[in-house]
Amino acid sequence: MKQAWFFDIDIKKITKNYYNFKLIIMKETLALGFFKEEDLRRGEVYWNGKYYADINHLNDTAELMSIKFDDAIAYYVGKNNSDEKCRQIYIDYIFANDQMLKIKYVTGNELKYDSGFVQSALRTLIPKEKLQGAFIPLCVKIDKEAFDRMTDDETLLHKIKILKKKNDWQAIYNLIGEVENVKKKELLWNNAVLLDGLSFAAAKLSETYINIKRSFKTETERNDFLLKQKKYREDTIELRKRCIELDPEKPSYYSNLGYSHYQFTRELLMPGGRRDGKIKDEADKAIDYIDKALSLDPQRVTDLYRKGLILSSILPQQILFGGKNLPGENAIKESKAKIKEGIECLKLVESARQILPVLEDKMTKRYEKDYIKSLYVMARAYEELAGDEWDMTQYLLPLKTENGKASLDTYKEERLGYLDKALECMEKCSAADNDDFKDKFPLPPVHLLCRYNGVIDGTYKLYSMGKYLFQKYLILTACDESYFPEAEMYRIDAEKYFKAALKFTPKPENAAMSKAYIAEKYARVLISKGEYEKAVQLLEKYVEKNVQYYIRYTYSAACTLSGKYSDAEKQTLNAMKNERSNFEMWLGYFLLYVKYLREGNIEEAEKRLKISEEISKKTGRKNAASLAMGQAYISYRKGNRQEAIKILRDAERLNPRRSGIRRKIKEWENEN
Repeated sequence: MKQAWFFDIDIKKITKNYYNFKLIIMKETLALGFFKEEDLRRGEVYWNGKYYADINHLNDTAELMSIKFDDAIAYYVGKNNSDEKCRQIYIDYIFANDQMLKIKYVTGNELKYDSGFVQSALRTLIPKEKLQGAFIPLCVKIDKEAFDRMTDDETLLHKIKILKKKNDWQAIYNLIGEVENVKKKELLWNNAVLLDGLSFAAAKLSETYINIKRSFKTETERNDFLLKQKKYREDTIELRKRCIELDPEKPSYYSNLGYSHYQFTRELLMPGGRRDGKIKDEADKAIDYIDKALSLDPQRVTDLYRKGLILSSILPQQILFGGKNLPGENAIKESKAKIKEGIECLKLVESARQILPVLEDKMTKRYEKDYIKSLYVMARAYEELAGDEWDMTQYLLPLKTENGKASLDTYKEERLGYLDKALECMEKCSAADNDDFKDKFPLPPVHLLCRYNGVIDGTYKLYSMGKYLFQKYLILTACDESYFPEAEMYRIDAEKYFKAALKFTPKPENAAMSKAYIAEKYARVLISKGEYEKAVQLLEKYVEKNVQYYIRYTYSAACTLSGKYSDAEKQTLNAMKNERSNFEMWLGYFLLYVKYLREGNIEEAEKRLKISEEISKKTGRKNAASLAMGQAYISYRKGNRQEAIKILRDAERLNPRRSGIRRKIKEWENEN
């Protein structure tokens, strides 16, 4: 190779010679760009005109002649050539003058990285002030060690792609380590696509959908696990925020960050799950990032679904019960406003689904799943707006009379309207979720559509239909205080759905799940029909060790109403053992009061009723009318009928809608 100026005595040239010697120590190499394979095969390349000017602006072409390059890199120029593999080339000689640069070489082996990587690496290695426009000069001198570090990163990228296909998230995380390690690799830290993939691995590892107490034997093991999961979460958030910094106009990056906070919210809500976070804070953050994604792309079906779910199901519960005290009127109004906002968001899922362009089959199926889930969640939201009419105290202290016919008012009609919308959503959900019938016309009856395990378990669909229908019955009859001619058909249908839900075979992943919650609702139907013994027989096989307190309460009520007072007391006391998980301790004492009242032990009944009243006042419960009725029954049993009537009048003022109270007053007034 020609060594220009090397033995020249001129001071300037000696200085230049020293500079060149310094570059040799730095182990520099060349990156040569080619437009096509035929150009590379020639074995020589030369540049003049603009190409030469760009090269000479970046590095003095005369200096290139004085450097001994062991080998160099040949890559292909342009986006269309990004996937083309690079080649190793061996330099034969370099010649330069004021007009042109010529390099002769021998082509070597194919390299492990592609042309797109080299172009990206050059943009990182070349100082920005040296680049004239977007075009990279076709001959670039680079630091070989710096480039080799980048090729190590590229090898890492390739490994990550392979592991991602295998869903081996731990192996991906082990390759890169913590985020601090990624920051040290400039190519990685500036590659949004790669960081997005890494964040996905960290997010998968951060998932904590387990019962913490049951999963670990000691507190030390639990704490160690939670610290590790916290680090995964922190890495996920930092990586996803970095993606947004690199590409702030890409909606999916905001969506991913929103999903992380959505995931954290669900983990904190899980029974027995982690508690190292605030549910409302995470839910609010999820909404914020999802909104940013939707501002860039309003038709993002999955984001609309997640936002609708948070607004309609998660935030309302946090507003109502997130504090220590029970909600006041403002909290109730705020929660209902969130539910309505969530419903409007879920409605947009169907609109967006209808206007989406034809997509690949996989994405179409994903959107269909979100559509089905949105209908299911929307049905529950409408039911929440309708409210729960069930009041056990009204069956324990019955106010039903033979001539008590119910009437409709604006309040009832509004609630019935919500339930009609809930039923409509559930019917549409069941039709869309049934592969056997969704393309058939006309569609079969809803109870057949529900009997299918699709996106939503058929058990849940059958149960939901029964629940909404029975609520309509309860509203129309005011929990059987009155009768309403059309109401009975809703109760009959509700019973059919509950029976079907109990018999239906769920999805394999839900096979071990208890159906006690279905049995409890069915038992309410039986209690409303006066079939107390059937309710007892139904629930007795579901009352296991860890069954929820409200199921024991319903079982206790059925036992009391059927005269099984010892069993009733046992179930009530078991339900009251854990005050932290029992939000209705007052009702436990009320059940004990009724049990003692029926046994004729007025003194003990009065004691339990007093405790029930104290707890209700302390916790802000609005059970005043029911508790007043309880005191009225005690006075009546003591033979003080006038005092009982007076107390009932007070109860009527507390709840004017209770027509049964008025009828009971007249009944007692007319007694001889």
